[in-house]
Amino acid sequence: MHEMDQLLRGLGITEWRQQVQPAQHAEELERAYGDLTVDYRYFLVHYGSSTFKSIVSFNPLEKVPVAGGDGRLNVGLFYGFSDDDNDIRNQIRRYQDRLPDGFLPIADAPFGDQIFIALSGERKGKIYFWDHEAATDPGVFLVADSFMSFLESFQIEPEPD
Repeated sequence: MHEMDQLLRGLGITEWRQQVQPAQHAEELERAYGDLTVDYRYFLVHYGSSTFKSIVSFNPLEKVPVAGGDGRLNVGLFYGFSDDDNDIRNQIRRYQDRLPDGFLPIADAPFGDQIFIALSGERKGKIYFWDHEAATDPGVFLVADSFMSFLESFQIEPEPD
């Protein structure tokens, strides 16, 4: 996964909270919810509870109504195994009744929106954005065809004046 490491370092990834036994917890997560994709599993174990030093945005494949004029959306904190409110297991419990089956929360976005990875069916491995106030139900929009392509769409936003 050298390519992922290099990409993330270039974007200024930083640890949010120290992870607790990430490899063991990833195995437990897979037993409970299904196999993770190789690229996302690597990220979860090695980076997990993390964020970026600067504002990072991405360009979703589907138009998202809450996106800015350029169509880009910001990513916030990635969930990991951190024994706090942002632990991925807490996020799963929080959103399990609000989204289609087979979606796993992986990161937050501004204003309470979420980013998910699909773990089953024809959507497996695809990344989705959830607009929690969307007029459509369930307000899920395709972001990327894979976790790695999601990361590759990241761009550091210029500092505001």
